Formats: sequence, C-alpha cells, structure tokens
Amino acid sequence: MDVVPTALRVVLVDDDDDARRALRRLFGAAGCTIAEFMEARAALTHLAQHEADLLVTDLEMPGMDGAELVAAVLAHGRTVPVAMVSGRSAAVCEQRLAALGVADVHAILEKPVSLAEVRALVAGLLARPASVPPPSSKRATTCA
Repeated sequence: MDVVPTALRVVLVDDDDDARRALRRLFGAAGCTIAEFMEARAALTHLAQHEADLLVTDLEMPGMDGAELVAAVLAHGRTVPVAMVSGRSAAVCEQRLAALGVADVHAILEKPVSLAEVRALVAGLLARPASVPPPSSKRATTCA
C-alpha cells in the first residue's frame, strides 16, 4: 500500500533573507514542511542526508548558484522535483540550466511568487503518483 504524503517536504534555498522569508510563508501556507538554507552547499549537504519532495532554489546566489546546486543534486543520483525561482526571466534560467547540462526542472517561477502559483505547484506534485518523475514536457513557467 502506497503512503500518500499530506505535506511536501520542501528544501528552500535563497541567499536573500526577505525573499526566503516570503517563500517560507508561501510554502508554509500551502501546507509544506520547510528546511531552509541561505546557501546552496548547506542545502546540498542536507539533501545528501534527508529526503525531500521538492527543491526550491533561487537562481543567482554567491558561491554555488541554484543551477549549480541542481546539477550537483543530479550528479549525486538524486531525483527530486525542482522549482527554480528568480527575478530574471524564465529564458535566463533555462539558459543557465542548459549551460550546465540540466535538461529540465519542474517549474520556473519568476519573483515575486504568488500564493496561487505555490498552491498550484504543490497540488500538482501531490496529485502525481510517487513513482512518476516530473514530466519533462510540462514546464510551469509563470510570472507573478
């Protein structure tokens, strides 16, 4: 019997305190449990030791950026849906990911992110069977 989660375990990474707090509130309001980090390396260490249902990361951060974080997670054989968050356009995010050989992420959300976008993302992930990876042809690119 499959266990259906009632809340997503979200790993949230953003170096900007205000943006991270806003995202924490949004994902919390959508019923998620959140482990939050100011920098990508700490999140990568956490992901090596803990399960996650969703990785939410800012694109531009000092040191390891969000695209590099996603590439590192994939290089370690982890499969976790990713929502890339950025103040830049979806095209900029896609170019950065492609430069690192990352073919797809589950969603690209442009800042400022709305509660409706977060709820739609969470609902879509909860509705998906656990054994089914995120569809590569479905890119939730939104602009709030």
